[in-house]
Amino acid sequence: MKRMAGKMVLVTVLVVSYFVIWRPVRVASTQHIVKPLSEYILSGEQRGIDLENSGSGVSFSIRWESGEQRHAVTYRAPAGFFFLLAIVSMVFITAEPAYYLYLLAFHLAAFSVMVLFLVVGLHSVVMGFWILELMNVYLIPVFTMAYIPWLIYLKKSGIVK
Repeated sequence: MKRMAGKMVLVTVLVVSYFVIWRPVRVASTQHIVKPLSEYILSGEQRGIDLENSGSGVSFSIRWESGEQRHAVTYRAPAGFFFLLAIVSMVFITAEPAYYLYLLAFHLAAFSVMVLFLVVGLHSVVMGFWILELMNVYLIPVFTMAYIPWLIYLKKSGIVK
């Protein structure tokens, strides 16, 4: 019973920390690193690409024209809701700090790769925007949510305590 109470306290601390500490870090990385970088790249010449803020601060939209069609993708800082869900789930699966760090490292690496493909897209290579959207919508959430069953498997196999 004490063990479960301890885990519930840890979950509460993690959720509060996410909203008080981590979310502002995500907003700052978007508003003070990624968006200014994007604006700087676009300031050099006219490419027909527009940036639009979102209300949340952790994302912004990129809109461009190709022929007669308008396209849009959204840059959204990784380590969002699915990250929080995975971290909370991990409290009940394993106490090994290394597995928390692996998940965080994945999201930090994903941030770097997403910025790379955003820059590629801003240089008028549309494939960069497509890969950015693929990562945002599918790859990062799927990997993050698949991480939990993988940890459960490792725990049942005796690899993780």
